[in-house]
Amino acid sequence: MQVFNIVLVAEYPEFFSALAENLRAENHRVMIVQDIFAMMQVVEVSRPDVVLIATDSPSRDVLEQMSVMLEHAPRPIVMVGKNEEATVVQQAFRAGISAYIVESLAPQQWAPFLQIACAHFEADQELRLALKVSKQQLNDRKIIEKAKGLVMQVYHLSEEDAYRNMRSLAMQHNRKLVDIALELSNELLLNNPSL
Repeated sequence: MQVFNIVLVAEYPEFFSALAENLRAENHRVMIVQDIFAMMQVVEVSRPDVVLIATDSPSRDVLEQMSVMLEHAPRPIVMVGKNEEATVVQQAFRAGISAYIVESLAPQQWAPFLQIACAHFEADQELRLALKVSKQQLNDRKIIEKAKGLVMQVYHLSEEDAYRNMRSLAMQHNRKLVDIALELSNELLLNNPSL
């Protein structure tokens, strides 16, 4: 059985005492944080395997702090709540949690559940990275196309020749094509206000 390092965030002692006891019964290491606003700092320093948030119902502050934490110190987040309304669960997932449990689990059920939550988190992180890369590639392509259009217009070149010249410039200066394209666009627009 995998043993997890867990940061348990709970605003009320009645929420975390039994939960922490169950987790420790299965040898998981649990650090308790009672202030949601201290969560990110604790997570950045301790780098747990999982962040477990115990709450009646996630407030806007809880959801915002989760989003901030996921941006700066991404970790799988499992929420243990008492509210099973679909809208509440959907809001929590949109904020970035990996799993939501209503009430709690038996001690021996935690390890497999946390493994699934971690796997879900890893898959989600891969998708987020792929989306970020795709967006950057699309943005780079737009910059290159704009520069190519300006080079064609100013120097009366064909599309192929404009691209070849830009690529050649990038290789000569050992720089990315998108960086050359951005500089070219700025320079051409500055020197040719009528464009």
